[in-house]
Amino acid sequence: MRFLRGVFSTLFITFGVFFLIAWAVSAIAIRTVNDGDMVANIVDTALKTPSVLDALIGTAQDQVGEEAGNATIETPIPGLEGELDVIVEDVITSDEFRESIVQAVRDAHEELTTQLKDDYRAPAPLTLTIEIAGPINAQIQDTPGLGATVPALPLEPVTTEVMDTDTFETVRDVYEGVEWFKKFALWIGLALVVTGLLLSPKRRWFITKVLFWCAGLGFIAAWILSRIDVAWIQDKAPDDDEGRVAEAIGDLFPQGRIDSAQDSTLWFAIICLVLAIGSVFLVKFLTRRGKDHDEERGDHEDGEPRRPAHARLS
Repeated sequence: MRFLRGVFSTLFITFGVFFLIAWAVSAIAIRTVNDGDMVANIVDTALKTPSVLDALIGTAQDQVGEEAGNATIETPIPGLEGELDVIVEDVITSDEFRESIVQAVRDAHEELTTQLKDDYRAPAPLTLTIEIAGPINAQIQDTPGLGATVPALPLEPVTTEVMDTDTFETVRDVYEGVEWFKKFALWIGLALVVTGLLLSPKRRWFITKVLFWCAGLGFIAAWILSRIDVAWIQDKAPDDDEGRVAEAIGDLFPQGRIDSAQDSTLWFAIICLVLAIGSVFLVKFLTRRGKDHDEERGDHEDGEPRRPAHARLS
């Protein structure tokens, strides 16, 4: 019976520590979403995707060409439409334009993050509305031969699909699972650890056992985190046409935060190991002291010390 209690106690403690580690890792992912890093990374990835860029450039070029045709230009410019197409493409594909959009999304990430977390959101693609009038008109004004001739064009914001419906729903499902661990894994882990305490046949060693298990699992978790990178996550992600699922899932765990989690987990394991070793000496000291106290009490009866018996022959 004591053997079975020991086995079940160990199992409960082990699973409890695993749930506590899962809670810590999920907290990293949730913080990434709440800080806006995930949404910003999704947009950054989308603006580097050829299909998204082509659609965005095509829509903007059509609008610029139409507005330029309606504008009053006193001096006709040969090949104006082609020059404007080149300007639009240069602006939208520039790093400055992409970085400004990503920063704007990060500063106002709550709206897109709400779409990610909204349980009642109907399945639909994730779209982004981009203001293009400012940068395109500024580039036109800075272009020799066009700035003094072409007036500012009243361009409407352009809406582009950042992530298709199936991909975004997959990302939402992944987030829902991670959020579940963030909400419940801590309490499940604590409940399992407490159950292990109640089942432990040698409760005096319970804290030591927990600390050793935490240290061991902490070292294992640190080793696993050291082997994780974005490429590994992409390999394990569901397949899609352009790898956006892999990118989005990878954005939940940016490499910098994985490295930070690895360092924190390693230090957690080291501290647990030191405390476990210290608890071994403390328990042995308290056990020896208890035995000495029991022996001392055994040498007394009714509060008086026992005197050795004397025998004398006469």
